[in-house]
Amino acid sequence: MYSINIYRFLLTASIAVAITLSSCSMRTVRIQATRPADVTLPSHVDTLLVLNRTYFSSQAVGIIEGLLTGELPGEDRAGTQAAINAFQSTINYSNRFVVKNAAEIFPGNSISRAFPEPISWGDIENLCSKYHTNAVMAIEIYDTDFIVTDGKRLVKKEITENGVKKTVETNEFYAKGVGNVTIGFRIYDPVNKVILDQQLITQSNTWETTANSAQDALAKLIAKSDAARYISQLAGNSYAYKIAPMPITLTRKYYKKGKNVASVATGSKQAEVNDWAAALETWKGSLLQSTSDKDAARICYNMAVAHEVLGNLEDAKLWANKAYVEYGSKKAKKYSAILDGRIYDQNRVNEQYK
Repeated sequence: MYSINIYRFLLTASIAVAITLSSCSMRTVRIQATRPADVTLPSHVDTLLVLNRTYFSSQAVGIIEGLLTGELPGEDRAGTQAAINAFQSTINYSNRFVVKNAAEIFPGNSISRAFPEPISWGDIENLCSKYHTNAVMAIEIYDTDFIVTDGKRLVKKEITENGVKKTVETNEFYAKGVGNVTIGFRIYDPVNKVILDQQLITQSNTWETTANSAQDALAKLIAKSDAARYISQLAGNSYAYKIAPMPITLTRKYYKKGKNVASVATGSKQAEVNDWAAALETWKGSLLQSTSDKDAARICYNMAVAHEVLGNLEDAKLWANKAYVEYGSKKAKKYSAILDGRIYDQNRVNEQYK
């Protein structure tokens, strides 16, 4: 048993050392890229008008909805505005659309979570003409609830008594609030008179507080209106990501040096100061000097990363393949698959920016 434990310890230690050495032999570079939108909107749609269509068409329906959900007057309006603000703030990170806000509020919301009848094309055309936009993104459903539960439970707590630490069980009072929101988004294209997208976005979040009494725990819990605004912001942010290409940051690792080729380290230093074109030329020379598959694989891998940093994804793919096919780099095989995904995404982004 003793020898087995020693073996396990040495094996674990050797793995840890290998991981450490591997990470120390590589540098990290961050690459700015663009994530494609889930929904591709036509190229003629570049200016969106955001319209609030959550006003209840019947005052009686609005009163009933308030009684059923416990919402105070204005809470839905504040939540809807929070979603609109988050949508606009997030979509501004993309240069795909210009977004404007309509001053009008149209009727349409219901308590059934079913989309209302579409807005007439005459109204859509009038709105686009008034605000100089070429599509309308309407929020047509807004439904939120906030469920509060409270109670007490036994918890273990460490205390010091007469200079001695000990663990005791004590009552802890808690309050938990679960907020849910469902928002219906719909995009109208007046040019082709089609609804380009229609989605229900749901978001939820849980808050919990603890105290020495039930009353204090409830008092510390987030207010329903604040919870509604928070989850509404999440929904607005989520929909912006669905329809707009967004900037993202990727990380890649490349080798600091070769085993027998000194110029690999020179290229790595050039890359470190962001002179990737020079690093690429240096590594081309390094490959000619290489006498081992291990060095050649590292050099080809580094050249693949350099091409990706410079935006040459197809060339990056070629060099990653070379590192694997000709020199057996398993890391390059995984990288090649990652580049396949990047090429696919970039083609989608290019299509979305046409």
